[in-house]
Amino acid sequence: MKKFDELKKIFKENKWYYSKSESGNLISDYEILNLLGNGHIIKMKAGLYRWIDINSGGQEEIIEISMIEPRGVFCLYTAMYFHNLTSFVSSKYFLAIPRNCRIPKGVENYPLEIRKWKDNFFDLGIDLKQFGDYNVRIYNKEKTVCDCIRFRKEIGQNTLKEVINSYLNSNQKNYLKLMQYADVLKVKKILSDYCSMLI
Repeated sequence: MKKFDELKKIFKENKWYYSKSESGNLISDYEILNLLGNGHIIKMKAGLYRWIDINSGGQEEIIEISMIEPRGVFCLYTAMYFHNLTSFVSSKYFLAIPRNCRIPKGVENYPLEIRKWKDNFFDLGIDLKQFGDYNVRIYNKEKTVCDCIRFRKEIGQNTLKEVINSYLNSNQKNYLKLMQYADVLKVKKILSDYCSMLI
Protein backbone atom coordinates (compact mmCIF):
# COMPACT_ATOMS: atom_id res chain seq x y z
CA MET A 1 0.00 0.00 0.00
CA LYS A 2 1.33 3.42 -0.97
CA LYS A 3 1.92 6.17 1.56
CA PHE A 4 -0.37 9.18 1.61
CA ASP A 5 2.35 11.45 0.14
CA GLU A 6 2.85 9.05 -2.76
CA LEU A 7 -0.87 9.01 -3.54
CA LYS A 8 -1.03 12.79 -3.31
CA LYS A 9 1.93 13.05 -5.71
CA ILE A 10 0.12 10.87 -8.30
CA PHE A 11 -2.88 13.18 -8.17
CA LYS A 12 -0.65 16.26 -8.34
CA GLU A 13 1.18 14.91 -11.40
CA ASN A 14 -2.22 14.49 -13.09
CA LYS A 15 -3.29 18.06 -12.18
CA TRP A 16 -5.16 16.71 -9.15
CA TYR A 17 -7.32 14.36 -11.23
CA TYR A 18 -6.94 10.60 -11.44
CA SER A 19 -8.49 8.61 -14.24
CA LYS A 20 -8.08 4.84 -14.21
CA SER A 21 -8.59 4.71 -17.98
CA GLU A 22 -5.85 7.29 -18.68
CA SER A 23 -3.49 6.85 -15.74
CA GLY A 24 -3.71 3.05 -15.54
CA ASN A 25 -3.89 1.30 -12.19
CA LEU A 26 -1.34 3.40 -10.33
CA ILE A 27 -3.68 3.48 -7.33
CA SER A 28 -5.48 0.38 -6.06
CA ASP A 29 -9.23 0.24 -5.42
CA TYR A 30 -8.50 -0.10 -1.71
CA GLU A 31 -6.39 3.06 -1.73
CA ILE A 32 -9.08 4.94 -3.68
CA LEU A 33 -11.72 3.87 -1.14
CA ASN A 34 -9.45 4.96 1.68
CA LEU A 35 -8.92 8.41 0.13
CA LEU A 36 -12.67 8.74 -0.46
CA GLY A 37 -13.49 7.68 3.10
CA ASN A 38 -11.07 10.22 4.55
CA GLY A 39 -12.43 13.05 2.41
CA HIS A 40 -9.26 13.65 0.37
CA ILE A 41 -10.89 13.00 -3.02
CA ILE A 42 -14.35 13.04 -4.58
CA LYS A 43 -15.72 10.67 -7.20
CA MET A 44 -16.84 12.41 -10.39
CA LYS A 45 -17.85 9.25 -12.27
CA ALA A 46 -16.75 5.62 -12.40
CA GLY A 47 -12.95 5.60 -12.58
CA LEU A 48 -12.50 9.40 -12.37
CA TYR A 49 -11.61 11.17 -9.12
CA ARG A 50 -10.63 14.68 -8.07
CA TRP A 51 -8.47 15.81 -5.17
CA ILE A 52 -10.61 17.95 -2.87
CA ASP A 53 -8.39 21.07 -2.98
CA ILE A 54 -7.34 22.28 -6.43
CA ASN A 55 -6.44 25.63 -7.98
CA SER A 56 -9.47 26.05 -10.21
CA GLY A 57 -9.96 29.80 -10.15
CA GLY A 58 -13.29 29.17 -8.43
CA GLN A 59 -14.66 27.19 -11.40
CA GLU A 60 -14.64 23.60 -10.14
CA GLU A 61 -17.84 22.61 -11.97
CA ILE A 62 -16.64 23.82 -15.37
CA ILE A 63 -13.35 21.99 -14.94
CA GLU A 64 -15.08 18.81 -13.78
CA ILE A 65 -17.46 18.87 -16.77
CA SER A 66 -14.52 19.33 -19.15
CA MET A 67 -12.70 16.42 -17.48
CA ILE A 68 -15.74 14.15 -17.82
CA GLU A 69 -16.28 15.22 -21.45
CA PRO A 70 -12.91 16.39 -22.85
CA ARG A 71 -14.31 16.59 -26.40
CA GLY A 72 -16.89 19.16 -25.33
CA VAL A 73 -16.76 22.92 -25.95
CA PHE A 74 -18.63 25.40 -23.77
CA CYS A 75 -21.06 27.37 -25.88
CA LEU A 76 -24.07 29.72 -25.96
CA TYR A 77 -24.95 31.18 -22.54
CA THR A 78 -21.78 29.88 -20.89
CA ALA A 79 -19.53 31.34 -23.59
CA MET A 80 -21.56 34.57 -23.69
CA TYR A 81 -21.07 35.06 -19.97
CA PHE A 82 -17.35 34.31 -19.87
CA HIS A 83 -16.69 36.63 -22.82
CA ASN A 84 -18.63 39.41 -21.03
CA LEU A 85 -21.15 39.59 -23.86
CA THR A 86 -24.17 39.46 -21.56
CA SER A 87 -25.10 40.24 -17.99
CA PHE A 88 -27.47 37.24 -17.93
CA VAL A 89 -26.32 34.34 -15.74
CA SER A 90 -27.82 31.01 -16.78
CA SER A 91 -28.65 28.41 -14.16
CA LYS A 92 -27.12 25.78 -16.49
CA TYR A 93 -23.85 25.26 -18.33
CA PHE A 94 -24.09 24.80 -22.09
CA LEU A 95 -21.73 22.33 -23.76
CA ALA A 96 -21.46 21.36 -27.42
CA ILE A 97 -20.22 17.91 -28.46
CA PRO A 98 -19.84 16.32 -31.90
CA ARG A 99 -23.14 15.03 -33.23
CA ASN A 100 -21.98 11.41 -33.46
CA CYS A 101 -20.74 11.29 -29.83
CA ARG A 102 -22.54 9.60 -26.97
CA ILE A 103 -23.39 11.71 -23.94
CA PRO A 104 -20.91 10.59 -21.27
CA LYS A 105 -21.93 9.13 -17.93
CA GLY A 106 -21.40 11.42 -14.98
CA VAL A 107 -22.63 14.68 -16.52
CA GLU A 108 -26.13 14.09 -15.13
CA ASN A 109 -24.76 15.25 -11.77
CA TYR A 110 -24.30 18.79 -13.10
CA PRO A 111 -26.67 21.58 -14.20
CA LEU A 112 -25.75 21.01 -17.82
CA GLU A 113 -27.39 21.19 -21.22
CA ILE A 114 -25.61 19.34 -24.02
CA ARG A 115 -25.98 20.31 -27.67
CA LYS A 116 -24.94 17.95 -30.46
CA TRP A 117 -23.59 19.89 -33.44
CA LYS A 118 -22.40 18.65 -36.82
CA ASP A 119 -18.74 19.05 -37.78
CA ASN A 120 -18.72 22.43 -39.54
CA PHE A 121 -20.72 24.01 -36.69
CA PHE A 122 -18.76 22.20 -33.96
CA ASP A 123 -15.14 22.60 -35.11
CA LEU A 124 -15.15 26.34 -35.82
CA GLY A 125 -13.76 28.87 -33.33
CA ILE A 126 -12.60 26.68 -30.44
CA ASP A 127 -10.40 28.52 -27.92
CA LEU A 128 -8.90 27.69 -24.53
CA LYS A 129 -9.78 29.67 -21.42
CA GLN A 130 -7.66 29.31 -18.30
CA PHE A 131 -9.21 28.72 -14.89
CA GLY A 132 -6.51 28.38 -12.25
CA ASP A 133 -4.19 25.60 -13.47
CA TYR A 134 -6.64 24.33 -16.08
CA ASN A 135 -7.42 25.10 -19.71
CA VAL A 136 -11.05 24.64 -20.74
CA ARG A 137 -12.39 24.51 -24.30
CA ILE A 138 -14.79 27.34 -25.06
CA TYR A 139 -15.94 29.01 -28.29
CA ASN A 140 -14.32 32.36 -29.05
CA LYS A 141 -16.25 35.63 -29.16
CA GLU A 142 -16.89 35.59 -32.90
CA LYS A 143 -18.23 32.03 -32.92
CA THR A 144 -20.36 32.80 -29.87
CA VAL A 145 -21.96 35.82 -31.56
CA CYS A 146 -22.73 33.71 -34.64
CA ASP A 147 -24.19 30.92 -32.49
CA CYS A 148 -26.44 33.49 -30.84
CA ILE A 149 -27.72 34.45 -34.29
CA ARG A 150 -28.28 30.78 -35.11
CA PHE A 151 -30.30 30.28 -31.93
CA ARG A 152 -31.89 33.76 -31.85
CA LYS A 153 -35.42 32.44 -31.31
CA GLU A 154 -34.29 30.57 -28.21
CA ILE A 155 -32.06 33.38 -26.91
CA GLY A 156 -34.54 36.19 -27.55
CA GLN A 157 -34.19 39.60 -29.18
CA ASN A 158 -33.12 41.53 -26.09
CA THR A 159 -30.27 39.19 -25.18
CA LEU A 160 -29.19 38.94 -28.81
CA LYS A 161 -29.00 42.75 -29.13
CA GLU A 162 -27.02 42.91 -25.88
CA VAL A 163 -24.55 40.30 -27.16
CA ILE A 164 -23.99 42.04 -30.51
CA ASN A 165 -23.76 45.46 -28.86
CA SER A 166 -21.24 44.18 -26.31
CA TYR A 167 -19.16 42.64 -29.08
CA LEU A 168 -19.18 45.79 -31.23
CA ASN A 169 -18.14 47.90 -28.22
CA SER A 170 -15.39 45.48 -27.19
CA ASN A 171 -11.72 46.36 -27.57
CA GLN A 172 -11.06 42.74 -28.54
CA LYS A 173 -13.10 42.24 -31.67
CA ASN A 174 -12.24 40.97 -35.13
CA TYR A 175 -14.92 42.08 -37.56
CA LEU A 176 -13.31 40.21 -40.50
CA LYS A 177 -13.24 36.94 -38.54
CA LEU A 178 -16.81 37.54 -37.36
CA MET A 179 -18.06 37.86 -40.93
CA GLN A 180 -16.02 34.86 -42.08
CA TYR A 181 -17.62 32.74 -39.36
CA ALA A 182 -21.04 34.14 -40.16
CA ASP A 183 -20.56 33.14 -43.80
CA VAL A 184 -19.61 29.55 -42.87
CA LEU A 185 -22.54 29.32 -40.44
CA LYS A 186 -24.95 30.87 -42.97
CA VAL A 187 -25.99 33.82 -40.78
CA LYS A 188 -24.04 36.61 -42.55
CA LYS A 189 -27.05 38.51 -43.89
CA ILE A 190 -28.89 38.43 -40.55
CA LEU A 191 -25.76 39.48 -38.65
CA SER A 192 -25.11 42.34 -41.09
CA ASP A 193 -28.67 43.58 -40.62
CA TYR A 194 -28.31 43.56 -36.81
CA CYS A 195 -24.94 45.31 -36.97
CA SER A 196 -26.37 48.01 -39.29
CA MET A 197 -29.17 48.70 -36.81
CA LEU A 198 -26.87 48.90 -33.80
CA ILE A 199 -23.92 50.85 -35.23
